[in-house]
Amino acid sequence: TDIHMEPLSILKLYGYRFKIEVGFKQALRTLGAYGYHFWMSSMKRLPRNNTGNQYVHMKTDEYRQSVHRKLDAYHRFVQRGCIAEGLQQHLAVNFRSTIWTNFRSWMRTMKPAA
Repeated sequence: TDIHMEPLSILKLYGYRFKIEVGFKQALRTLGAYGYHFWMSSMKRLPRNNTGNQYVHMKTDEYRQSVHRKLDAYHRFVQRGCIAEGLQQHLAVNFRSTIWTNFRSWMRTMKPAA
């Protein structure tokens, strides 16, 4: 939205945005980093036409603590997935020949003839 930016700066920033979005897509589809199912056995089922609001502030302290623990577990799951993605990228970039030689099934886009 900054109309005073240089065109090359805009292209550079857009390139960063594209890389970030590809990273999120890889974390989701390849590693399953955002595939955590938020459900607790103590949660009550909501009817299909409900907006999804749980009104946690109206629940007991024990229930709210359970929700906080579940949110912590969700955040840790996503963070570990992102760390795993970063490690995978680090290995692919910095140890390329070792990966291609020894772990052929690890990369999704392997060259069939290599």
